[in-house]
Amino acid sequence: MAARQELERRNGTRWSELHRLQYFDPVRSTIIDPMHNLFLGTAKRMITVWINNDLITDNDLKQMQILADGIVLPPDYVTLKQKIASRLPFMTANDWKSWCLVYSPLVLDSHLPRVHLQNWLLFVDACRSMVKPSITMDDVEESNNLLLQFCIGVQRLYGAEKITPNMHLHLHLDSTIEDFGPLYAYWAFSYERYNGYLKDIDTNQKDSFEMTFMKRFLQKTGACDFVQSFESLFHHHHHHHLHFLNRFLDLVQPIPQTVNVIHHHFDPHEFYALSTDISRASHVTGSEPLLPDAYPLSYGPTTFMPERLYNFLLDFYCVVYGDHLVHYTNAGEGRLFVSNQYNKMKTITLLDQNYHSVEARSRRGAYAQVLFHADDRDEAMAWPCEIQFFFRHVQVVNGDATEHVFAYVRWYNIHGDNDGRRFLDPFLETWCSSFRVEAVDCIVPVHRLYGQVAVVKYGAQRSANARTVVISLPKNC
Repeated sequence: MAARQELERRNGTRWSELHRLQYFDPVRSTIIDPMHNLFLGTAKRMITVWINNDLITDNDLKQMQILADGIVLPPDYVTLKQKIASRLPFMTANDWKSWCLVYSPLVLDSHLPRVHLQNWLLFVDACRSMVKPSITMDDVEESNNLLLQFCIGVQRLYGAEKITPNMHLHLHLDSTIEDFGPLYAYWAFSYERYNGYLKDIDTNQKDSFEMTFMKRFLQKTGACDFVQSFESLFHHHHHHHLHFLNRFLDLVQPIPQTVNVIHHHFDPHEFYALSTDISRASHVTGSEPLLPDAYPLSYGPTTFMPERLYNFLLDFYCVVYGDHLVHYTNAGEGRLFVSNQYNKMKTITLLDQNYHSVEARSRRGAYAQVLFHADDRDEAMAWPCEIQFFFRHVQVVNGDATEHVFAYVRWYNIHGDNDGRRFLDPFLETWCSSFRVEAVDCIVPVHRLYGQVAVVKYGAQRSANARTVVISLPKNC
């Protein structure tokens, strides 16, 4: 026993007969949790380092908070209300994630010395790549190189004593991804979220509260499955039955959406290609398969669309289906016309990413990017837009009534950058606060939504040269 304890003391590990197995590697089999490693670890430490070295003052933090308060984030990101001005206390992992990916590149730009900001953005860029649900080995290699350069920079700027074992583990995340897949699949965010659900459950402060916890937890988590089990029983025209069920369920989140009649044969790889391959943009009709939970449970009644919107939709259909389609006022025997009836929607869900519109309760999630060809540019670019509303339209295609789902958007105008203002982070882009003239390209199949962005009005907004900063975020699919 004494010899075993001595070996354990010297080597920092305890012997097991399992170590004799050639294929068993306990070190390689240990997962590094990215939530703690990246966000609760290094992100938190760097704030302490900057403050302790007087690189950021309390006055800087107050000014940063003013700018941060104007940022409109997607619903999946946490807002930092007053936390920046208070030196970021009591921050959760979700808070630090928002700080890294959204807030810090913008608010640090005018306050942290440039060489320190450049080094910090290496870490931010690595996080942007690694947190995606889908990642290539090239992305893994690039992220690992960025983290290595970041750690070298920390040692050069602040001294070797500021390098922590946690930073060393950054350089093993590539092995973790290679062995276990994308970080998104096993990080601890989901566990922490469920801990929050359990914490919010009311108890009577008496014994056996464990049973109360589990009953409430199973009720809340199982309610969604309960409603979804009824979906196949109801046709789209009777979705009010599901809405009726919803009134009797106390859910943590909005209940799952109704059956989408174009969800058959959904292929996530094909869906991804529709939003990322610009060569296919002109061929996307809006009738391609979607997941059954894309729709909100309840959407607007069937109504007549405004004439201007109708003309845009007619032009769109003529491009993708052919100019044999005519205006409904010219409908006649043997002539195929475009219906002027539609259903408006305020929100839509695409692969667990919640898109909102300006007609929704909150504009968080109403700003997105679409790969779009500008008139004066040869190559496509991720063009930001503000989503006005979503709508469902049924059009006869090849003799079948086919459902289409669109977003109606307004495109931001390109900013001339007359003042020469450039952000250090290339993921921050300056655009005009005004929008382009509305035209047929304002009708966008939801399949082409490339991803969500955060936006903030920057500088004076009363002039014709008013600016909006668009913050690109990692694509969730």
